[in-house]
Amino acid sequence: MICFRQLLFEGVSILLQMTQFEWVRWSTKEEIDQLKKWFNRNNSDDGLTWLSNNREKVLNDHKEFLIDYYREKYSEAKSRHETRIVEMLCYNDKVDQLENDLKQGKKHQCICKGNLRLVAYNGSHFIGCDNYQEKVKHSSFYYKQLPEELDFDGESFYEYFEYPKQYLSIIKKRCNYPSYVKASNIYEFLKVNKVTFATDLKEELFYKIARTSKISKDREKIVKPLLEKLFDRVGHQVYITYKEYGQQQRIKIPDFICKKDNKLYIFEQKKSVDNCDFFQLGFYVDLVKAITKKEEVYGYFIVEEDYIENDFLPYDCFTINTLQNEFSRRSI
Repeated sequence: MICFRQLLFEGVSILLQMTQFEWVRWSTKEEIDQLKKWFNRNNSDDGLTWLSNNREKVLNDHKEFLIDYYREKYSEAKSRHETRIVEMLCYNDKVDQLENDLKQGKKHQCICKGNLRLVAYNGSHFIGCDNYQEKVKHSSFYYKQLPEELDFDGESFYEYFEYPKQYLSIIKKRCNYPSYVKASNIYEFLKVNKVTFATDLKEELFYKIARTSKISKDREKIVKPLLEKLFDRVGHQVYITYKEYGQQQRIKIPDFICKKDNKLYIFEQKKSVDNCDFFQLGFYVDLVKAITKKEEVYGYFIVEEDYIENDFLPYDCFTINTLQNEFSRRSI
């Protein structure tokens, strides 16, 4: 029996075959250097330098944002409340009119084509269908219970209002800070300047991604020597430049491209099966097929989390142990 994930991957491959490349090639040294320069700038101290050079603006941006954001959310909540009250009043007016009509003997149809009627229930009443026993959809009308205070409760809003954890990123976007200024830079800058944060921000919130990236790169250093024992050639972080019709030129960087017996294998290293992106892997396979003119190009994932023997692991996902076992005995 073919598993669902296999069908999904085959479906992805079919979709990707429909991709129209204007051209595909290995990236030039200049393109790689330019991309690395961009990455370096976006991971350098330039962000802190810019913030320091614009100290008064940044401090004022933070202060004004807290005021403006609160006002915006207050206004939105007040508007939602008022709209809800108006809708409830209009609905109750409709129920009033229906009730008066029925009391005067006027006929109104249910959506099932039955007749609406007043129904006594639990000391009150509502409007229902006289054909209610039929197992079809029926109309029913109840009075909506309005809150005791129709006016918006600003004090309650203030009491429960919270700024989002990512509000520093919102400031960066709203105030058009340069792309190389990161939320972690703003956090450090405000902290040094003794600014009180609008919510409880922890360093872990900003550096978790960086630590995860470092762990992933360290594990790539473990996987690469293993692949070099299993395959004739191993390319790590190979840059591919391509252009689809009607699109801008782009670069993709598969984790590993391996070769043996005139067959190519692409390996993407992921933290867990949940992180595996089949569209991304299929796209890499498609790119390599286009650039090498080979049909025998295969894509697999290497997942970093440990799996015991009885755990479900898709056919195209390997751990370090299962990778070694599979490709050591396989006639590749």
